Amino acid sequence: MKWSLIRDRKFYLILFWLFFTAVFALWWMQVGMTHVELLQGLLPDQKAHWESQKRMFFWEGIAWMGLLLVGGLTSLYLLSKEKSHLESLKTFFASFNHDVKTSLTSLRLQAEALKEDLEGQESANRLLGRLISDTMRLQIQLENSLFMSASEAQNLLVEKKSLKRFLESAKMKWPQIEVKWDADAEIYVDERGFSIVVNNLIQNALNHGQANEIQFKVSSPAEGKVLISFKDNGVGFKGTAQHLGSLFFRPTSKSGTGMGLFISKELIEKMGGSFELGHDLTKGFCGTLLLKGDLV
Repeated sequence: MKWSLIRDRKFYLILFWLFFTAVFALWWMQVGMTHVELLQGLLPDQKAHWESQKRMFFWEGIAWMGLLLVGGLTSLYLLSKEKSHLESLKTFFASFNHDVKTSLTSLRLQAEALKEDLEGQESANRLLGRLISDTMRLQIQLENSLFMSASEAQNLLVEKKSLKRFLESAKMKWPQIEVKWDADAEIYVDERGFSIVVNNLIQNALNHGQANEIQFKVSSPAEGKVLISFKDNGVGFKGTAQHLGSLFFRPTSKSGTGMGLFISKELIEKMGGSFELGHDLTKGFCGTLLLKGDLV
């Protein structure tokens, strides 16, 4: 908790304010007493009056600095309590998300097993497919929420990973949409973070674009760089794309919260890359991911 407080810039702003105002109060007290001494030298017959003025400046300065010190310490105490409260909320939220995610994973696996057992029964397969899809959507939302709850303290482990492995995993998780790619690459990413990005892109294509196919094209614009272009065959986006990727931006009443694209961009940038949406989104949702890595 102490280290968390020291890393907070509010802590240093309070210290700066306390130091600046305390020095200003000390300067004011010193200047006032100096002027009284000068006046006392000019009018020595009123010594008792000037002595009382000096005492007034002295005690007013002490009281001022005392109040500033109390105010500064109170601000630090309240900041510490706020940080402690936020840490408790984050711990609870992370624990809650983990438990719910475990339950959803178990539910999805059981639904997939039941779908295999009931293969050939069209109505049952359709309902189970919808259940699996909704379960995956909830899992992605929980992953996004978990990232948002710990975004300030999020530590990513960036390692060289195979892009193909992420896409193969996504293809198995999302049987409702065809995931295609033209090449493999070794990219420097955080495994969990990049999985969240891929799943958010596929969920966006499936739920908002009503797409049944998403393609990933891999190229190398420069040495040590990998450019991943993605595009789905859905309805695209007909509105103004300027604010897409902003948190809680809802272009229509049926739109999501914008959390998926926002988190995807945040994660890619934290991994040392860049995330850009395409200029023309009317013929399918598209964009690019630029990451460190090499083609295979």
